[in-house]
Amino acid sequence: MSDGNSFVIVMTSGPNAPERCATPFYMATLAAGQDYDVTVYCTGMGTLLLKKGVAEDTFPMGPDGQSVASFIQLATQAGVKLGACAPSMEMHRMSADDLIPGCNLISAAAGFEVVSESDKLISF
Repeated sequence: MSDGNSFVIVMTSGPNAPERCATPFYMATLAAGQDYDVTVYCTGMGTLLLKKGVAEDTFPMGPDGQSVASFIQLATQAGVKLGACAPSMEMHRMSADDLIPGCNLISAAAGFEVVSESDKLISF
């Protein structure tokens, strides 16, 4: 049973839309700071952001701004959990070895469970 404190952000945007990639991690950091149990579940193109090296080369505000990796780092330091959709990883020909440290591989069934059991949900 939920305690009303879980928050899931489903991230479908990826490096092909960098302007959409910082806000989900920023919001996750804010929610974690308010004692929510936060998971950012990356699927579709969003899965690419969890591939080593990709977030470091993705800049939402252009090359003079912060990389998505800096937003991810702040989120994980705040206790945000990162999940990569296994079917999306297969689509992008990624393996668990491609994932950034601290990221969990989540099956389609487990991803559905994470999303369906959350108290609050946002999708990007």
